[in-house]
Amino acid sequence: EHVKEKEEEEAKARNAEQEERDRQLAELTAAAEERERDPAVRALFKRLEKTFEEAKAAGSETGPDPFECEDLLNKILTLEPDFTACSFQLALIQRRLGRHAAAIETMRSCLHTGAGFMTGYSQFGQMLEQVHGNECRGFQEAELLYANVAQRYFDHPDAWIGFSTLLMRHGRVNDAIAVLRAAMVGGPEGKFVKPRQDGVVLMTLSFAQHMRGHSAETTSLYMLSVTAGGGSAAMFLLRRIFEDCGDDENADTYAEALTRMKRD
Repeated sequence: EHVKEKEEEEAKARNAEQEERDRQLAELTAAAEERERDPAVRALFKRLEKTFEEAKAAGSETGPDPFECEDLLNKILTLEPDFTACSFQLALIQRRLGRHAAAIETMRSCLHTGAGFMTGYSQFGQMLEQVHGNECRGFQEAELLYANVAQRYFDHPDAWIGFSTLLMRHGRVNDAIAVLRAAMVGGPEGKFVKPRQDGVVLMTLSFAQHMRGHSAETTSLYMLSVTAGGGSAAMFLLRRIFEDCGDDENADTYAEALTRMKRD
């Protein structure tokens, strides 16, 4: 047990060092790109930023005018087609405006120029599901996308959450559990620790086990999820499983905790 804890700590330290290196590299890359950027693109981007600032100052809950943003983003991308952040924002705005096919194509371009853009992959998977619904083609493309992302970015909890929840939505609960267990192992050497320490990964695995009618491991995983940042959702599900098992005392304890959380 002591050896395992030491290995976990060493793995966390390595991950922290890698994250810091990645952050510094990202800052240097962004600074270099800004220096090389066309002045016309910089001016348009400042106008775009101003629209977001004005909407925030006005207390808008929906953000700036999407048509104005779309126009500015199209102008920017005409001058600089590989501006990943702008193509990502354009895809989101196109989806908001109901132009789903255009949003998907824009997101493809975004990921072509920003291959390591984890948030983009997650949003793209959601777009494929939203547009194609239960169509086989959309599901298969989304599944392949999530599977590739999980393999490329093994230590990103969101990759495993997206992959497993897609499988569960299509009734493949056993496959989802297998995927999450692979994430929890942490790779061949067990060096990827983030997924098994993530509250939502733990909650998703527990929920899948709950769907299969299991209670013992499910309860343990929900409890780990609560302590690992699973939030009110994990606490609610933990209360439910205590109710299902007839443990009224613990169910009442977590019901009270949820009430306090809502008040706070």
